[in-house]
Amino acid sequence: MTSTRKVTLVCIVLFFVPGCARVQRYRPAPLAPAETASSLAARSLNDSGLRRFVEQNLGQELNPWPPPGWDLRMLTLAALYFNSALDAARARAAAAEAAIVTAGARPNPTITLTPGIPSPYLLGFDLELPIETAGKRGKRIAEAEQVAEGARWDFISAAWAVRSNVRGALAD
Repeated sequence: MTSTRKVTLVCIVLFFVPGCARVQRYRPAPLAPAETASSLAARSLNDSGLRRFVEQNLGQELNPWPPPGWDLRMLTLAALYFNSALDAARARAAAAEAAIVTAGARPNPTITLTPGIPSPYLLGFDLELPIETAGKRGKRIAEAEQVAEGARWDFISAAWAVRSNVRGALAD
């Protein structure tokens, strides 16, 4: 291969392969307050999803369902299943985990064609190849990992608060 062909091949790979990345588009979904309110009002201990959750965490089948008596463990599992604060904490933890991946991304090169001066028929070609120095990428990743660790602890704290509230309500 001649050197011009090698340079051409490198340019093709460098500029066109990043365009093959998979792009996910945002799809807006309307909020339905009446539907959300009715689903919250329909929550009960007869929920089949709650049954699977409790059986999975206790490691045994429960017959009959719902059981005639509820102990602290089963009430705690029911509260963990239905609590929306835990869903929000879980979502924050997932977003923090995704931020680790984003922090590890390398900046993309950019190409710009601009009309020239003094004649608009002269085109200016700019190629920018960002170079990160001084361990910036590693520091971004470390910071994102610390934020993710904090989000995991926030989730654990929220779960513990739910358990404490159930225990306090049962004691009363």
